[in-house]
Amino acid sequence: MINLFAIYLVCSGIYIFFGSNVLLKNSRNTVNRLFFAICINLSAWSYMLSMMVIAEKIEQATFLRKISVFSWGTLYCLTLYFIIFLTKNDKHLKNIWIHMVLLAPAVFVTSLYYFMPATTEDIVKVSTGWAFINTVDRGIIWDYSFNLYYFSYITMSVFLLWNWRKKAEFKREKMQAKIIISTLFVTLIGGSLVDVIIPKVGIFIVPPLTPVLIAIVIFGIWISMSKYELMSITDDKVVLDVLKVMKEGLFVLNYEGIITSVNKGALDMLGYSDDDLIGKPAKILIPENMYDIKLGEYFKSEFDLPNKNGESIPVLMSISVLRDDCGDRLGHLIIFQDISEIKRMQSELKKANNNLEKRVIDRTKELGDINIVLRKEVKKRMEKEKKINELIYTDVLTNLPNRRYFDLEINKAIIQAERSEMAFAVLFLDLDGFKIINDSLGHDKGDLLLKKIALILSSSLRKSDIVARAGGDEFFILIQNLKNIESVKKVCKNILTNISKPIMLLGNEIHITTSIGVSIFPNDGADAEILVRNADIAMYKAKEQGKGNHRLFDEKMRTNIDEVMKMTNDLYSALRNDEFELYYQPQVRVKDNSIVGFEALIRWNHPQMGQISPVKFIPIAERTGEIVDIGNWVLRCACMKIKEWQKYKAKDIKIAVNLSVNQLKCKGFVKCVSEIINEIGINPKNLELEITENILMVDTDYIIGVLDELKKLKVKIAIDDFGTEYSSLSYLKKMPLDRIKIAKTFVDGIGKNIKDESIITTVIILSKKLGIQTIAEGVEKAMQNEFLKDQQCDEIQGFYYYKPMTGKEAEDLLFVKTEIKENMYRQIVL
Repeated sequence: MINLFAIYLVCSGIYIFFGSNVLLKNSRNTVNRLFFAICINLSAWSYMLSMMVIAEKIEQATFLRKISVFSWGTLYCLTLYFIIFLTKNDKHLKNIWIHMVLLAPAVFVTSLYYFMPATTEDIVKVSTGWAFINTVDRGIIWDYSFNLYYFSYITMSVFLLWNWRKKAEFKREKMQAKIIISTLFVTLIGGSLVDVIIPKVGIFIVPPLTPVLIAIVIFGIWISMSKYELMSITDDKVVLDVLKVMKEGLFVLNYEGIITSVNKGALDMLGYSDDDLIGKPAKILIPENMYDIKLGEYFKSEFDLPNKNGESIPVLMSISVLRDDCGDRLGHLIIFQDISEIKRMQSELKKANNNLEKRVIDRTKELGDINIVLRKEVKKRMEKEKKINELIYTDVLTNLPNRRYFDLEINKAIIQAERSEMAFAVLFLDLDGFKIINDSLGHDKGDLLLKKIALILSSSLRKSDIVARAGGDEFFILIQNLKNIESVKKVCKNILTNISKPIMLLGNEIHITTSIGVSIFPNDGADAEILVRNADIAMYKAKEQGKGNHRLFDEKMRTNIDEVMKMTNDLYSALRNDEFELYYQPQVRVKDNSIVGFEALIRWNHPQMGQISPVKFIPIAERTGEIVDIGNWVLRCACMKIKEWQKYKAKDIKIAVNLSVNQLKCKGFVKCVSEIINEIGINPKNLELEITENILMVDTDYIIGVLDELKKLKVKIAIDDFGTEYSSLSYLKKMPLDRIKIAKTFVDGIGKNIKDESIITTVIILSKKLGIQTIAEGVEKAMQNEFLKDQQCDEIQGFYYYKPMTGKEAEDLLFVKTEIKENMYRQIVL
């Protein structure tokens, strides 16, 4: 019983909300007023039923039943009136006898059931409250008059709606009729079933549920009134801010020719007040044929407009048709200018001589110029408003749509995809290494590069696809009408190829790549925020694979994101907490298999996650900027290890340290290296600094200058992964290199790919001609080792000889205490 009581009360509140919402939007509209009356009627009925449900005595229940007849007895008459006005059939209501005929059944039913109410024999107590059973036979009139009344009025309402839908010219009216007819049928069938048929059959008896089911109809009508603009045109649908302050008169008519808005100029000109005009048909002032749609989209003419006193005012009137997004006519915009003075002057000038005629022409021209200036001013202001809207949704730098516009387009794509059952993809792009370019070349050139990237992206897509700038060096792409996964992969590969091509920027050849994350609707998200977030997650996964990659989102990525966030937060304190450790991988001379050096490799001993590979945390350190401090720590630790080993007379053993591009870009880096060498007191020849080719992708002259300064310190310079990035033989000529490291990707091709073997052979021969040593990394098989020996590669590094080891293990390898191993040590260093 408590649940049904709550349902009735909720319905009562819902009806009040819907009715008030519609009335507040346009209280002058008869349709809105009738809808409000229906909602108040239903709210009162629902409230009395809620009281009836919790009534303790049967007398209270019968009294409430008697009082409620004023609600349900008049409801269907109100509904029919509402449908008549909604479907524009109110012209038939001009005769008073029509009203009497329509009202008579409602008055009769209300009077009948009020003066002959249900008795205690007609009401029974059930588990959900008091239910009406009508056990006493009171005659055919008492038993069936209400059913005949409500069924006939609902039938007439459905007929009017059906006929309206059939003859409607506008799409929105057809949609309104369809919604209301559907909800009426659902309520009619449901109400008849639960309140008439089922109780008659005796399956079960419950209090009336029709007031609850009618909420479906009310909701359908409210939706049609809100979504399809049933309430007619209002000020916020037309740009009137400029026009309302003009001295010229302004009328706004809805599609029925009713005046919905006037400006102060019109009221002053005609002497009317707002209440005199608003809500009245425009034909009381202007003939209906002047704003007939058949005249076209725009009409302009002189016209004598009557004022409140009945006097005619000559005006210059222009009438424009207003349409909605569906192309349906919303109404008309009428602007008129008082030309009484012009008419008077023209009349006087006709009586004057030729000189006065010239003055008339001049004056008329002057007024025409003023009118043109006024029109231009209005146009200029409207263009400014249009420009403001463009700025709201446009990225100023690239002239692409911005994030706000992109979110709107995603929402539109979701609606379209749900209708067409087609998927679409959201791409999140982040330029690799853009910060380096921006810091090196300056923000102006960085902005110019972003503009070029925007042009490349736009030219790589279909016209139906959308590219937008999220901010910084991030871009969004919306791929619509996606056929399959392979098609979005093809788009990604095309974008990656186009962006990876060299870009000329004010005389500099720029090489840049991008990482792309992809999320697909509906599998990867149901709204714009989730789709963009998941594409962002996939983009970072693509970056972890190395630059110039794309990844599609999957649920596993979401589970790893917390781990990445924790790693990012903990990285800031890892150096301070002494959580890093250096491992050392031996580098072996090919001709005698002796150890000639080590490469220092950093590991992170996380207190909860255990040892973390640099593959995972180095990209994070690059993004956060922590790589500079971490790189300097590695350099210092390596130099201290060199110093320690020099005490054991291992003077020829060198240690190679990898440099980050962020370190090379830091001002004072060369000075920092010099201070570490001098502070620790090592022979700089035992320190080798490794760079990768991507360091040279921007501002090559600056990087080579830094390497020249480092070379003056007498340290060794090596280039890692040569041939996998932006290789250029001119680099070998310009850079002060001591060694070239042959990339593992080529070493893996030995015995499998003759092209990889040819590249290795060519690099070795070229290096020997240039007087540069070579070392191959990632050697894991005997076949690879033998091939490199045959090609006279100088040194080898890889699991075939040694895996990376701790400092203690490296020292045990170099400085064993047994006599046999001491002899081996002498062979190594001597």
